[in-house]
Amino acid sequence: MRRRTVVSTLAAGMLLAFPAAASAQSAAEAEAAIRLQSARFSQAYVNEDFDTLIGIYAADAMGAPSGRDFIRGREALRAYWTLPEGVDVTYHRATPERLVVDGRHAYDWGLYEGASGPAGAPRPFGGKYLITWVLDDDGVWRIANDMWNSVAPPAPAR
Repeated sequence: MRRRTVVSTLAAGMLLAFPAAASAQSAAEAEAAIRLQSARFSQAYVNEDFDTLIGIYAADAMGAPSGRDFIRGREALRAYWTLPEGVDVTYHRATPERLVVDGRHAYDWGLYEGASGPAGAPRPFGGKYLITWVLDDDGVWRIANDMWNSVAPPAPAR
């Protein structure tokens, strides 16, 4: 009887352990997919590939830039991100300080940096961001909420 109890307890423990390992692996895969999407966003911005950039947002996404009203939906986000004639983005990168995956949602916050301006004369920019990602029905991680604000670049050394 004791032997049967030990075997049953071990079997139950194994069943509980394997789903936990699988979900940890899934969280790691999700984090890798989100980091890839973030890099794709930056590359699309630099390349002025606004179809790709907007496709990284969920259909009902919302942006919240510093000092402006909410930007609701992909087409409004496209209008925001499309660069004026003669302005280039030469560099863009988002670096997460923390990325937490919670099922079909993820929370990503950190710092962004880049350079933009008139062709041949880009100026550095940077700031903080907070993004809520959602695992869309097609299995792709997309930005649901995107909030950012700029931080003044450091003063030049004297």
